[in-house]
Amino acid sequence: AFAGEVGMLCAGKQAEALVMLQRLAEAGDARAQYLVGLDLLEGKYIKLDNAQGFAYLVLAAEDTQWGDLVAPRAREARAVVEPQLSGPDLIHADALIGAYRQRRK
Repeated sequence: AFAGEVGMLCAGKQAEALVMLQRLAEAGDARAQYLVGLDLLEGKYIKLDNAQGFAYLVLAAEDTQWGDLVAPRAREARAVVEPQLSGPDLIHADALIGAYRQRRK
């Protein structure tokens, strides 16, 4: 599924691809969490959501499945983004991460 959504991104169907990637991100795909997280923080193709975007980056940074493909990039993005977020956004992101982890148990 992931490759199809990435192909759509390359074909100029970003908004449609990101909706599908969001489903994969919620299902625990770190690659999707990273890509969707970045777009949520940018707000270019889907509605800006700093808390959710940051939460996805945090989750992607914890990835162990994809080796050096996802986690290092997610950690780097997290380090850049975190100081720019407001206190309420960070608190909301923490709550989102906690809720995600509860659902994934």
